[in-house]
Amino acid sequence: MVRKLIVFAIIMISCAPACPDVIYFKDGGRVEGVIQKEDDTGIIIDLGVGTMAVRRDEIEYIEKSSAEEGQRMEEENRADEISRGEWAPLGYEDIRMAYLKSQEGRISLKKLKARSANNADGITQKEEKVSELLKTLDKKSKELKTIDAEKRTKEYNTVVAEMNSISVRLNAENSELKTLYAEKKDIDTALMEKANKYRTDFQAFKDVLSARKVSVNSAEASADELMFLEEMRGNMTDLDNDFKKDVVGYTAEGNQVIVNALINDIALARLVVDTGASIVVISKEVAGRLGIPSEEGTGEEIEIIMANGASVNARPVVLKSIKVGDAEVGNVQAAILESNVVGGADGLLGMSFLSNFIISVDTSLNKLTLEQIL
Repeated sequence: MVRKLIVFAIIMISCAPACPDVIYFKDGGRVEGVIQKEDDTGIIIDLGVGTMAVRRDEIEYIEKSSAEEGQRMEEENRADEISRGEWAPLGYEDIRMAYLKSQEGRISLKKLKARSANNADGITQKEEKVSELLKTLDKKSKELKTIDAEKRTKEYNTVVAEMNSISVRLNAENSELKTLYAEKKDIDTALMEKANKYRTDFQAFKDVLSARKVSVNSAEASADELMFLEEMRGNMTDLDNDFKKDVVGYTAEGNQVIVNALINDIALARLVVDTGASIVVISKEVAGRLGIPSEEGTGEEIEIIMANGASVNARPVVLKSIKVGDAEVGNVQAAILESNVVGGADGLLGMSFLSNFIISVDTSLNKLTLEQIL
């Protein structure tokens, strides 16, 4: 008995100024929380993440906090439950559900963004591989031209075999790259849909929360209601930090929305906003101003269908950055047109840039809003 009293004293001295209730078990274990209920048969203790029922015959002894500390811990546990969207006072369930919906949208979008980043890394790696194989194939082709097939037949056949092997690998890499491009297109579409849904759900949460005019100093509300509203307003501020809105002017030419874009912090270009284009497209003239050599590219030529239905060839590249107003995206997949058919502009602002934003157009003011979810 003396030993237990000594241990108890040490625990009391070593505790921080505020301690929870602590139940010590006969088997040597312990749990901390707030005791909610106790009788001769057992105790129910709130652990902060749920409750636990403990039988009396399992308990060695109990170390109780002060009444003030117990109340403080209970308030902290309640605040955690509110923050996780697990509890709301009677009559406030609509706010809780709107908050949970916003959180679900946030988490879902975050997962899709991670998938998009993995896809982009995969594309970059494949494009580099394709570029290496093309250079190797070109080198072997030049080597083959220097070999006399009749006099050095064995050597000639060896190089031909190497070229065939490279071609097979190149076809396989190109096939996988096309699959990644197709996946990127689907991801970009899904990103826009999820971003729009998150924005809509968050706005609904803001609206339903703002509709409650209860002041934090109001005598009309209970302590639980005031705590709930304070936590939810904090959650709203946290979610609001996910959104960054930029508004830029545009030029309307027919049905086209044309914006000025700064590419690679070097060249300004007039680009047509085109949600139907999977990637950004720039003209050869813009590529020249950017200092991109005519032979530079990240893979074989790709076919692009223009808005007028015309099919043109283009070389894929990765642009260091594109900035429209203050809205900026780095490492943007793009293509350089081999012709100058760009509808009078310098190119297309496609989904490799636009998928990073929620887009809205105000035709009365000629304003384009790019809202980014960070």
